[in-house]
Amino acid sequence: MPTRSVFPVHQSRRRLGILELSGLRCTGAARAVVDVCLTATHRADVEHAVSDALQKDW
Repeated sequence: MPTRSVFPVHQSRRRLGILELSGLRCTGAARAVVDVCLTATHRADVEHAVSDALQKDW
């Protein structure tokens, strides 16, 4: 049975800095938002990604 994702996964083409959590390479919220926005095709998607990240309590 294939796995289904609830949300899309975006893979950056740029190198990640060294940040690991429990052995997984990660990135900061700002970098993640920029990577998502670079691949967005609609302005509303960009606005949603930025506003959602700004409202989170990181």
